[in-house]
Parts: sequence; C-alpha cells; structure tokens
Amino acid sequence: MRTIPQAYKAIREADADSCMSMRALRKFIAEGNVPTVKIGGKVLINLDLLLNKLSCYNDVATCA
Repeated sequence: MRTIPQAYKAIREADADSCMSMRALRKFIAEGNVPTVKIGGKVLINLDLLLNKLSCYNDVATCA
C-alpha cells in the first residue's frame, strides 16, 4: 500500500520517461479506476493493482 505521492515516485522510478503526471494519477484514482483505502486523511493504493491497471489500460481483453 502506498500514498499517491509514493505511488507516483514508484512509477517514475520504474519508467523515468513516463508521461504520467501527479495530477493525471490523482485524476485516474479519483475516477475510480483503482480501488483505494482511506485512513484518516491519507488515501492508500495497492501499488501492484495500480501498475497492473496502468499496463493493461488500453488492452482490456488480455487483463482482468
């Protein structure tokens, strides 16, 4: 589980040339594309689910 800034940092570390911005990531999450858990004021994301969802975003037929 990661906060949004931690998840963004992990994406950038995995792909330094990624076009994903922090704002785009927040919008992606706010639209309900990835399940989140809210604890107090923090929104936590399962990083594995997020990365899987991003890698399969345009190829729905091969990803569950």
